[in-house]
Amino acid sequence: MKRLIAIPAYNEQVNIEEVLHGVSAELIRTAYDADIIVFDDRSTDQTVEIVHATKLAAIETSSARGGYWNNVQRAVMTAAERGYDQIIFMDADGQHDASNIPKIIAAMAEGANLVTVSRFGSQSNYHMDFSKRIGRTFYRALLKLLVSYSCQDPTSGNIGLDKTSIQKLAPIAHPEIFMDTTLLTWAVANRFVVREVQGLFHEAEQSTIYPNLISALRTFLNTVCTTIRVYRQVSVSRRNRTGTDVQIDFPASAIVNPITSLAQADTAIVRHQESGVSQSMPSPAASPGANRV
Repeated sequence: MKRLIAIPAYNEQVNIEEVLHGVSAELIRTAYDADIIVFDDRSTDQTVEIVHATKLAAIETSSARGGYWNNVQRAVMTAAERGYDQIIFMDADGQHDASNIPKIIAAMAEGANLVTVSRFGSQSNYHMDFSKRIGRTFYRALLKLLVSYSCQDPTSGNIGLDKTSIQKLAPIAHPEIFMDTTLLTWAVANRFVVREVQGLFHEAEQSTIYPNLISALRTFLNTVCTTIRVYRQVSVSRRNRTGTDVQIDFPASAIVNPITSLAQADTAIVRHQESGVSQSMPSPAASPGANRV
């Protein structure tokens, strides 16, 4: 089983070392074999230097600042190109506890194509502020309305994808497909097996995913518009019996698209990512989980 732990990061010098040590320790404890890659979005702090110093992970830096979802897209493209069977996303801000990794792996071993981890299980004492609770409630209602899917936490970001999902997602060259609620809608509409498991989460001391309220609001509007559009296009594809290999169309005039200005440069060349990425791989001896099943 070839497995990738993907950690999107931007200016996470405060948290990244602890996150890497936690993931590495969990892989050793559970004897799971996995590569760890930090997908850096051109951090301007010491994130890259800290990752290099730990010798626990590879790091791949984007050719241009693209935003969080572009970073997630790069990770999926990398997993597809290098033949990974599974990819598991962990946030670099420390919210996702590494003990969630074996739960995701177990769910995929039982046949799930996509696994999400809920912040609101019995193990977590996670506080969500009022504005985020409103967004969560709306996303849950949207999923229920569009694809009749019920879940506690559609936006945790702690997600696992199996090989089928990776291969189907990789050709869809636009980062908005990877926003949590949009991705869930896409998967359920395509009749993939989607499971939610309970996990452990922490309050992040510092996070750069949503730096301010305006950014969060733009992401909310973008998610809603894009999710509806993806659902409609997948539904049309299924009615026309064209299968799940549908190319999602994202004309700028059709959706609220506030992050495109940041993502445009990388999105345009995402199919040729290797030529525009700075890479540094740890030696096999330094890679957590090496020589284990």
